[in-house]
Amino acid sequence: MTKTVAISLLAVVISASAQSETHKSSEKNKAEELIKSAGDQVTAAVDDVSETLKKSKALRENSDYLVLGNYSPFDLILPSKYGATVGLINSANTTWEFEYLRASVSVPFIIEDLGQMTDERISLIRRSYLGSNSFNLSYGLTYFDFSIHLGDKLLNRVSGGSYPSIDLVEIQSLGFNFAVGNRWTFKHNITFGVDWFSWAQPVYTLKKKSPFVDYATNSDDKDDVETAVDVITYVPRFAFFKLQLGISF
Repeated sequence: MTKTVAISLLAVVISASAQSETHKSSEKNKAEELIKSAGDQVTAAVDDVSETLKKSKALRENSDYLVLGNYSPFDLILPSKYGATVGLINSANTTWEFEYLRASVSVPFIIEDLGQMTDERISLIRRSYLGSNSFNLSYGLTYFDFSIHLGDKLLNRVSGGSYPSIDLVEIQSLGFNFAVGNRWTFKHNITFGVDWFSWAQPVYTLKKKSPFVDYATNSDDKDDVETAVDVITYVPRFAFFKLQLGISF
């Protein structure tokens, strides 16, 4: 009797163990199927995106013009520039573009007591795709217009009362620009681009107006403003991750 019970118990254990192994194998197979299914979906999505990106060149070639909105979050001298681009698509490999960027800030950060500053750039750009779908190099000419409204602390230290336009500093110059980026054209000719790195460099000064320097009697104030003007006149305008979104037609 005892032997029979022992045999029965052993049979139950073996059966449970077999069922457990079968269950584990089934769960493993399901997990593998889920992983394979997810992998297939990711691969299909990547293939779809890749196929779409490959069409950028053809879509660009079938368009004549483009209009884009721009946002440049990391941009010297003033960050968070915004603006627009209009362009002529000469071929799949070349576009000619007119770009406008602007930023304004009321908080001084170059030297103490400076007031509101406005930074504007107008550029004529030739963008070359070098035969690729999206990668491009761009270069051209840029007009720089930077203005400062001096703060009250500086102006209050000018002797002899108030003077017309003494608070305004204007710096205008010409220079060049260069950038490296990617630009894609999608279905319905939606166009998205990123200039990963760009450099705009003032070279020739057209106008440098700072009447405050002529009227100020405090030598430290004059030196501060002259230093700021010199820095602004020649400092390179580096930018990173400039975004562009619009349409080609």
